[in-house]
Amino acid sequence: YMGKLLNRLPTSASTFVRVVNARDWSALLKSHSTYRLLYDLHVIEFLMEEREQGTADPFAALLDADSTLRAAHATWQVEFLSHGGFEVLVGLLSNYTTRDPSSLDLSERAVLVLLLKILKTYLLAAFSLRVPNLYSLLAFATSTSLPSEEATGNIKVPAEFNALVERLRNGLGTKILDAMNLQSLVDLTINFLRELLLKSSDLESEERLLIESALITLLAILLYEKTLLASFLARGKLADDLFLAGLFTPKSISLRRLFSHALYLLAKENVATGFADHLLDPLFNNLPSGSSDERRLNCNQFFELLSALLPLTPRPLPDLLLRLGTSLEEHVSTEKAIGLHTDSLLLGLLMLLERLLKTRTELVAVAGPKLVQSVSSMCLFPDGTVKGADLPKAKSKESRATAYRLLSTLCKEPSNLAALLPKLSLLLKRIPPPPNTWNYFPSHVLCVD
Repeated sequence: YMGKLLNRLPTSASTFVRVVNARDWSALLKSHSTYRLLYDLHVIEFLMEEREQGTADPFAALLDADSTLRAAHATWQVEFLSHGGFEVLVGLLSNYTTRDPSSLDLSERAVLVLLLKILKTYLLAAFSLRVPNLYSLLAFATSTSLPSEEATGNIKVPAEFNALVERLRNGLGTKILDAMNLQSLVDLTINFLRELLLKSSDLESEERLLIESALITLLAILLYEKTLLASFLARGKLADDLFLAGLFTPKSISLRRLFSHALYLLAKENVATGFADHLLDPLFNNLPSGSSDERRLNCNQFFELLSALLPLTPRPLPDLLLRLGTSLEEHVSTEKAIGLHTDSLLLGLLMLLERLLKTRTELVAVAGPKLVQSVSSMCLFPDGTVKGADLPKAKSKESRATAYRLLSTLCKEPSNLAALLPKLSLLLKRIPPPPNTWNYFPSHVLCVD
């Protein structure tokens, strides 16, 4: 990452002081040198971040050593806005709107990452005046698991961010929104996301950071301005292809997780407008299947998202039940009797079936003994009644646990339980009886045959 290289350079005290005390941002940032601009933006990024006392950073050492600089830093964010710094950054960003993403070199992409991060901080604060929980929502977009209602309320918003939001109430928030064309920013982020996700080669670290910054910025805008979400969905196949490219990208599990969480948050915050319903169709139509489908290798986040969307839509989904049951029957498991490998596609099918039946309890009876037979005889206890099923499909701890939960859900319907009981009875008979004696004698007891 270019920032790591900059961190290795000797700290320029004069540059740091110049940025902290700057008033003519147009003159300061309109540098002909990309690397000079990158360094200045790196300083600005530091000044924008919430920092704990004693942070190991060369810029932090300069602040800690100079009380005048510390005093200037306390009001720097507002001074930056008041003297037109935000507008200058918007102007720099606009230079990229007409550029082909593939034409940017790594240093230019590093500049774009910093521009998006800095502008996002101000935009997020301005958006929070109308959407107070926006900071918490975005924090969960980058978490390792899907957000929940309970957990969202436990996010601690930094005091520095709350202070910035309060400072924007006197008209500076309106100044930020007036300076930024949100539709243009949506177009820019989508353009870069598509180009980088569809790139055939591996991602550079700057490119991965650019995807993360662009997606978080896009998510913040769409959570704030619902009309822009509607226009985004109006793109039809282009929007759907972007969703799928992110959910199945082989480039990074963190990127797949970020896309999954972003789409879930949009669905959860737009239940009334039916965003979840819109997502279901392209997701249903792109269920991974077969050993030749490379998407099966990176489908965990896809199934996690699809399972989480089911409670957000009132659709009955009997067709999905039929399709998942057929896919489970036809699936050839890649799990081995010995080893830790979990078949992601098998696990996803079992997990999705379980969630579907829990959220659509009327489908438990519809699933019937046929699905009970598939889960019990093919996934858990092969008994020779199913051709080619000599070993269970579910061999890993995770997939077997999910199959057991699915079977338990199915057996809440009496007819399904009745279909399973004879099989369980036969299995019980195959369990060898315990020995009559332990054949053990304490050492001090003489054993005489």
